[in-house]
Amino acid sequence: MIKDRFDVAVVVVVRRGSRTGDDARSSRVVRAERATRAHHEIERHRAIVSGRLRGRGSGDARDVRRVVRARRRRRRRDEGGKRSSRVRAEVEASKRFLVPRAARRRFGQIERDVNPTRPRQSGPRRARDAMAGILRHVARRSLRALTREQRAAPSFAMLASARAMAADAGKKPKPKPAPTVAPFAYQELFEPASPKDVPWRKITSAHVSVEKAFDGKDVLVVEPEALRVLAAEGMKDIAHLLRPGHLQQLANILKDPEASENDRFVALELLKNANVAAGMVLPGCQDTGTAIVMGKRGVRVMTRGDDEAHLSRGVYDVYVSRNLRYSQVAPVSMYEEKNTGSNLPAQIDLIATDGDEYHFQFMAKGGGSANKTFLYQETKALLNETRMMEFLEEKIKTLGTAACPPYHLALVVGGLSAEQCLKTVKLASARYYDNLHAEGNAHGRAFRDAELEKKVHALTQARSSLHWSPYDPVGVVNADP
Repeated sequence: MIKDRFDVAVVVVVRRGSRTGDDARSSRVVRAERATRAHHEIERHRAIVSGRLRGRGSGDARDVRRVVRARRRRRRRDEGGKRSSRVRAEVEASKRFLVPRAARRRFGQIERDVNPTRPRQSGPRRARDAMAGILRHVARRSLRALTREQRAAPSFAMLASARAMAADAGKKPKPKPAPTVAPFAYQELFEPASPKDVPWRKITSAHVSVEKAFDGKDVLVVEPEALRVLAAEGMKDIAHLLRPGHLQQLANILKDPEASENDRFVALELLKNANVAAGMVLPGCQDTGTAIVMGKRGVRVMTRGDDEAHLSRGVYDVYVSRNLRYSQVAPVSMYEEKNTGSNLPAQIDLIATDGDEYHFQFMAKGGGSANKTFLYQETKALLNETRMMEFLEEKIKTLGTAACPPYHLALVVGGLSAEQCLKTVKLASARYYDNLHAEGNAHGRAFRDAELEKKVHALTQARSSLHWSPYDPVGVVNADP
């Protein structure tokens, strides 16, 4: 079976017998000239068979037909003794390379077997396909007639390649080696390296209990009232209180000998504002934001259902009973919207995990900070220190100070999707991933780059007109597996 009808090899016929015009020259020169002529013939036949010479009116096609007719005339004349002895010897030597008519007919039948849908060809295209079969047949016979020295010559490199292809055609293909498959290993993407360094406050021990399940193990039972009270306390603390670590950073500016008078003035005013907000009357910022709740419930935690509704009720109670602005609007139509009057709906995301604990993260995402969230889809060319720092400096310049200071600047590189990257940067800005590992692993674990955090923090200080940075120390998370 012919693998490809355009796999062409052209044979160089070595003349035998007496020489008339070549006697005065050395055999090496003669072989070089013949190799040159053979090279030109190879290129020409490859062009014809590959289809670059098309149409009945092509000059090269007419030349081929003219050469074939001339060969036939020479053969007939030579049989009558009208040619010289040199030409007669050449024709006799090349007769064994001629392909009988029966072989040409068989080649045509093979072509039809390989591609039955292809119609019979006529004219130049038929002649082209017939020439391809003749050349392949001649190549196989001539390769068997060549000596070892002739096969090693550079002129016969193409013929050696054709012989290897002909030999491989009858062999079964070698099976490809199976790709290396890594063993299964589950990796928690945001695996904590240590417990969270957060001061906890006990609200109440009511509305929760521990009961025995059908398998005899303990199950934590959480009443709806516990969810409502927890959500209300969380949103109230967000509106009026700051974390101890952040307050300590502001206090350190007052003790910094390198801080200017302007630095101390700004830090002192921020501490005064925090003191006023801690009175639980006025919030720390007039943009009290969208209530965002993320919960991770263990499989051995039982509730009465409708956890989202009970958490939303806690958010509602805080906003309608305190001096907090309603920021949520409801779309009435495509171009109309109306304030809901309760700061609902809240964004609530609940995730099932292992264990017997129920963890929550509460946020109030204001419009000023949400408008400073950007997603840049870059290429791998950004993953070097020089280009990364140039890129960050360019983008940090665009942030400005439009939102209420101080900012929590978070940078997330990578991720499994665009939406996961945006969610990670939101949680990182709330210090949710402060306890990640310091380096990744082969299974895709996210890590926190402390060295890059220092460089970006120094960059924000250099960009600020103040000695201290208006941005809170950043969290740089690499979530690229």
